[in-house]
Amino acid sequence: MPEEVEKILEDYLKEREKYKDYLENAELEQKCRKRLTYKQTNLIHKEFTYRVGNTRCIQVLEKMLGTLKYIKNYQLHERNMLIREAKYLRLPGLTSIFNQGDLEDNMYVIVKGRVACEMASPQYGNLPIVFQVLGDGENFGQITYRAMGSNEMRKREYSALTTEATDLLVINKVLIHKLQFTNSIDNLISNRFAKAQRSASDNMVMQKLEFIN
Repeated sequence: MPEEVEKILEDYLKEREKYKDYLENAELEQKCRKRLTYKQTNLIHKEFTYRVGNTRCIQVLEKMLGTLKYIKNYQLHERNMLIREAKYLRLPGLTSIFNQGDLEDNMYVIVKGRVACEMASPQYGNLPIVFQVLGDGENFGQITYRAMGSNEMRKREYSALTTEATDLLVINKVLIHKLQFTNSIDNLISNRFAKAQRSASDNMVMQKLEFIN
């Protein structure tokens, strides 16, 4: 075997050993985390089929999905928007979701399952190396901010594949842009309200000081 190939394989094996502890810890964390049951995900899948124009379905889905790590960061009306417009995808294990070099078109939230993120680098002879394993409630495949509100589509820097049967929410860049815009408006209103409250409080203090004097 040529020395160059031996060196590549040696480096590759070192990298795998380096991430071994990380992967084991990620697996342990995933087992300890409270997960949705298969019965619950089957119900979610069913409700997604009938959610359009159905307030009851949206409420059921919001209650079940609202506990997921990524989704619970949004406010109620944002979660409802996400549920109305996202797509639901069920994949068997060892299925490719996207490949390194593909165009960024969607991001994903794991409802139940596990996804491995891997990257091939010329430094290791273009052998794919897993650098992250994600579980329930986590998101991946983020779309670059610069491409969010435009027709520009950048290329994926890594590949993602399921390591077990996995349910995903698929969120396209239009929906992400809507969610970020809504969140920005909410923050603006909240900041203005807080500023008005501070101003009113300052006025009350000044009036009390004038009364005392």
